[in-house]
Amino acid sequence: MFKINQDQETGKIKSLHLMDVTFSYSYLVSPRPESDFNAGTYGTELIIRDTETVAAIKKYLAQVMEEAKVTTWEGKIPKSLNIPLKAGNEESELEADAFVLKTSSKMQPKLFIRDEDDTRAHEVTEEELDDIYAGMIGEAIVSFKAYSYNGIRGIKAYLNAVCKTGDGQPLAAKTSYEDAFSSATEFDTVPKKATPKKAAKKEEAADEDVDLDSMIATPTRKVSKDTVLKGETVSLTIDDLLKG
Repeated sequence: MFKINQDQETGKIKSLHLMDVTFSYSYLVSPRPESDFNAGTYGTELIIRDTETVAAIKKYLAQVMEEAKVTTWEGKIPKSLNIPLKAGNEESELEADAFVLKTSSKMQPKLFIRDEDDTRAHEVTEEELDDIYAGMIGEAIVSFKAYSYNGIRGIKAYLNAVCKTGDGQPLAAKTSYEDAFSSATEFDTVPKKATPKKAAKKEEAADEDVDLDSMIATPTRKVSKDTVLKGETVSLTIDDLLKG
């Protein structure tokens, strides 16, 4: 499910409101760590299964590609292009038969929660920050923009705002610092937990494994020169990139 925010005069897409998506590798409350390629930025990976939503994302990407040919890429679509949409990893239960949209933002996106028994969303309070986590279900408003930097060209998906609408399976265990600093007694058993330092290392390593700089294909795929279009049929370029 999705909504399109478009210019009333030109009909061009300005942003997409994506619904019923799963948040993965979530950096919404705090930015990405220094070890990350995009250190200091906020964002998340959105797991999308709805085919109509994926089609809308492709349409938006095609529009941005067409505009960037003139404004950013010197009149043609680059042979090697980084785009934020990729086919999900079929070996991952979460991503199998799905698509992944990687988002990023220099500024922290607005965070909201909409409970099941309430139709109106409210901004997340300090006490509710723990309710925002990787694995939750929700909505996101994203906008696409083309870039060209030091010979690297592509499109980024900027994350403007998110809203949690449902609970999902947490994708990373939460560390209790209170338990970490406590000692077990004969009356209780403190579960064995990683120290904050170890937990951070584990998260950083996992993030490095999947940070593909917004490539649409899975890590084992490469975009061949033959699959990149140079003509006017821009919409097919995205599908060809997906094939890898």
